[in-house]
Amino acid sequence: LNLEFTWEDSTGTAIVRVKIPVGVSPNDLDVQCGDLFLKVSFPPTYILQLDLLHEIDTDLSKVTVLRDERIVEIHLQKREMAEWPEGLTIPKEFPISDRIMRREDSLGRLRAHLDEVAKKRAEANSIRQRGLVSHQMDEDRRDREALQKVEDEIRSALSGPAPPAPPRPRPRPRPHSGPRPNQ
Repeated sequence: LNLEFTWEDSTGTAIVRVKIPVGVSPNDLDVQCGDLFLKVSFPPTYILQLDLLHEIDTDLSKVTVLRDERIVEIHLQKREMAEWPEGLTIPKEFPISDRIMRREDSLGRLRAHLDEVAKKRAEANSIRQRGLVSHQMDEDRRDREALQKVEDEIRSALSGPAPPAPPRPRPRPRPHSGPRPNQ
């Protein structure tokens, strides 16, 4: 079944409002927002697919669920700051094969972008983890050094003053082997 929606246009944003059907939990919401394609669904029954006429910035777009009003608001940030007097979506006459290819391309770019974002997050987490481990190792080293100092102080206090070092033995003269010099 198709979902009902309304939309509002401004220079920088298009806002799409989708009514959450009665008997459907907002927690079941699934939104896929590519640069030229928007899909809102409550699987497996309800779906809304919009082939956008103009590109949007998926990073700056956002979804808000208004639970009390049972509405999903999708704020589509436009790539170009302009109103869309010709409408939100491509015309119905647009060939279905071109429409499908356009959707697949848009969702492919979205997947590639999300993979890149996930990779960057993983790298940032790895760097942060390494920093935390390094910091913990430094703290452990300082704790070991402090403990060693305390142990040395305790040993020193228990053993009393250290005995004087034994004198160094004098080197013995070596016997001369070989012919004696003439006197």
